[in-house]
Amino acid sequence: MLNCLRILDKHFGSVVNSKGFKVLNNVRVIQGDGIDHSSIHSILSVMYLGGYSADNVAFGQGGALLQSVTRDKMNFAMKCSAAKINGEWVDVYKDPVTDSGKRSKRGRVTLYQERDGSYHSGVEDWPQSALVTVFENGELKNEISFEQVRANSCK
Repeated sequence: MLNCLRILDKHFGSVVNSKGFKVLNNVRVIQGDGIDHSSIHSILSVMYLGGYSADNVAFGQGGALLQSVTRDKMNFAMKCSAAKINGEWVDVYKDPVTDSGKRSKRGRVTLYQERDGSYHSGVEDWPQSALVTVFENGELKNEISFEQVRANSCK
């Protein structure tokens, strides 16, 4: 962070505020990756020691500040499961010998809805996917209203 502030200071300049800290001219830093309470404290401490005001930085508030739920805690990851090579679909998967729990699905996986309303994922061998194409090749295929988004979130 300090190196970034120094580079910005060199190119944009700064003024010293009433408390004796540098405030960059017309530019600020947004820090959002890997932010939690500890990292915010560390960053601000380094800025303080370097003579830069906290006014120079905005912190992105992600999940780590709220609940620290990660893909590892939820045993969830999104991975490629198929690739189209020379017009033909090929399965892509991982199957680590050291941890079978990390085995991924193969093929063109999609989401299906059962007659009882429950959902499950599987390879495209069922008649109807529950997924709806929204964007395809830069084109909007299915526009829905904000009210529809709200209604869908409550299902």
